[in-house]
Amino acid sequence: MSVVARRYGPQAVILIMMLFLIVTYFFVMPKPVMDFESSVIKWGSVAAGFAMIVGAIDILRYHIVYLVRRTPGQWFYSLVLVVSLLITAAAGTIGIVTGVGTTYAPFAWLYNSIYVPAQATIYSILVFYIASASFRAFRVRNAPALLLLITGLIVMFGNTSLGYVIWPGFTPLSVWLNKNIVAAAFRPIIIGAGLGIIITGLRTILGRELYRRE
Repeated sequence: MSVVARRYGPQAVILIMMLFLIVTYFFVMPKPVMDFESSVIKWGSVAAGFAMIVGAIDILRYHIVYLVRRTPGQWFYSLVLVVSLLITAAAGTIGIVTGVGTTYAPFAWLYNSIYVPAQATIYSILVFYIASASFRAFRVRNAPALLLLITGLIVMFGNTSLGYVIWPGFTPLSVWLNKNIVAAAFRPIIIGAGLGIIITGLRTILGRELYRRE
């Protein structure tokens, strides 16, 4: 395959698909075109599934190297990851083949008894990092820091029963802050993110979004 085809072929496919989906989203098209759009979306889901398979294979290759080399301080964790990935993938595959899907008992047990508690543990650990970051952010060194501290205390007391016991007005004041001040602050962020997505899409359509492998 020529260099031109390898470089511009994927860009041409992305350009055609993006333009097609944009046109069918904003304009009313004939039924055959809309049916083809549904098929394209389904193909996208299939491609995403294959991308996950490629990602899983890449993770396996990465950690198998640690296992083969018996890297100190790492190979045991790589062993746990590889074994867990293979067992979960096998249980999920059996569930799909037998027709029960995610309700397959071993897969459901792995998800509910291992994955969900592990996820909850990770989120609970994040609480300490959030508390540490809040302590550093709430240091009153100037007027904006004082305003941040007062607002943070109002919101925290407004969302806890202790705050209601101290002063019932914390709850409505916290609601007012979230609906007005916080919402107003989030709107520019959302608008900026939307503009960033549009710009990235335009750069992709025009072939300007190039990625270099380091």
